[in-house]
Amino acid sequence: MRRLWYDRPARNWNEALPLGNGFMGAMCFGGTLADRFQLNDDTVWSGGCIDRVNPDARAAIPRLRELIRLGRIREAEDLAEAAFAATPEGQRAYQPLCDLVFQFRTPGHPKPVIPYVLNNLCGQDLSWLEPRDGVEGYRRSLTLDNGVHDVRYTLDGVAFRRTSFLSCPARVLVIRLEGGPWRAMLRRAGLVTRHGRIDERTLLLEAVRFARQAAL
Repeated sequence: MRRLWYDRPARNWNEALPLGNGFMGAMCFGGTLADRFQLNDDTVWSGGCIDRVNPDARAAIPRLRELIRLGRIREAEDLAEAAFAATPEGQRAYQPLCDLVFQFRTPGHPKPVIPYVLNNLCGQDLSWLEPRDGVEGYRRSLTLDNGVHDVRYTLDGVAFRRTSFLSCPARVLVIRLEGGPWRAMLRRAGLVTRHGRIDERTLLLEAVRFARQAAL
């Protein structure tokens, strides 16, 4: 079984571990007092819908195959660049949907990290959120064979474990929390203009350029 693992929480986005199912994504940071999951959905992206198929592609396929068959690879590469590259060449960029932040309490840390401290996490070094002592046996990992993210540690004598994965058939992010008291905070990203409550278990986020609604 192939696994990535680390002995400390992610300090920034580049150190977080990714989950995805083709249309949803999550970057998992694995903090101890406050754990952040940065989420995105394939409906949240800059710009509007556009057909980027190169109109010359269909007619150029026979010639491209012939050049490859003749071993004229350089010419084939030039043709592919001219006739098959998407138009326009520049691509739209996916945007964050929201931050899902879990806050934890222990006997040594009875008060969770206050919400306004977590108001702007993008680009920050998150190591300052970690307690100076009390953490033992920390380990976070991503199993590459099944896409399961796991965080486990003991803080002030309380054993914590969080297991998460993104299911493609069920189209959901699953997070199982074990350990002391916790609460969750949802911090919406810049393009999200409205959020509401559908029922006791469902929140709805809507962004400016959503092609469809994304429910959490």
